[in-house]
Amino acid sequence: MQFDTIITRRGTGSIKWDRRPELDPFWVADMDFMSPPSILDAVQQRLSHGILGYAQAHEGITEAVLDYLQNRHGASSLRKNIGASRRAGPGSLARGERIHRGW
Repeated sequence: MQFDTIITRRGTGSIKWDRRPELDPFWVADMDFMSPPSILDAVQQRLSHGILGYAQAHEGITEAVLDYLQNRHGASSLRKNIGASRRAGPGSLARGERIHRGW
């Protein structure tokens, strides 16, 4: 990935840059760098299919989360504790609550 390439986002419909142009937007969730080629390729492959409905999470996603938790944080988790949510906010809150209670 290239983090030193500046991508101008003003005037592109970006809420971060266009809603309040007089402010400097210091957001975390909306990054200003190009997505890696592997992500762009996967999105393009999905777009070329032509059907953009909801899809079920596949086994690879669960494995990736479990591997990430183990490799980056030394945390082991049970497969049953990993699940998908249709909305990030409520899903994150529910998972946080489960973590707080010790799974």
